[in-house]
Formats: sequence, structure tokens, C-alpha cells
Amino acid sequence: VDHLLSVSQANFLLFTSIWTIFPALIYLFLAPRFLSREGHFKFADAIIDGITALFWFAGFIALAVWYHGLDFCFGKVCGTIVAACVFGAFEW
Repeated sequence: VDHLLSVSQANFLLFTSIWTIFPALIYLFLAPRFLSREGHFKFADAIIDGITALFWFAGFIALAVWYHGLDFCFGKVCGTIVAACVFGAFEW
């Protein structure tokens, strides 16, 4: 049961939400304001948006595949996993 306490798929979605809040949003909002045109890479916004979308897509797919492979589910864990998959899909 110890392997169910912290699954890597859920940890990856947690990382993705932190990535979305801190590096991605901070850069996307502050770089155009404080960096000059020459210092701001032309395609950086698209690259960061693409990486963030890829993280969300991979995270919710991985969690959904892991959830589908469970033989049992008890308590509120199942609803939490489904909610995490749905929110991951919306974020993507």
C-alpha cells in the first residue's frame, strides 16, 4: 500500500501546476514589461506556452491511464483522482 501514498503521475501534475504559476506566468507577464525588444526572445512566449500545454496534456493522460489500471479504489481517493484528471484536461 506504500506505493499508493504518492504516485508519480499525481506528483507530475503537482509539478505542472507549480510550473504554470511560477516560471511560466511570471515570465509571460513580466518579460515583455521589463525586457527590451532585443532582450526578449521572439518565440519565447510560444515555446513556454507549448511546454506548459504539453506538461498538462502528459500529466492528465498519465494519471488517467494509471487510474484505469487500478483494481480497487476506496474512499474519496477515486473522486479526487477523477477530479485531478478533469482539471488537468481543462488546463490543457
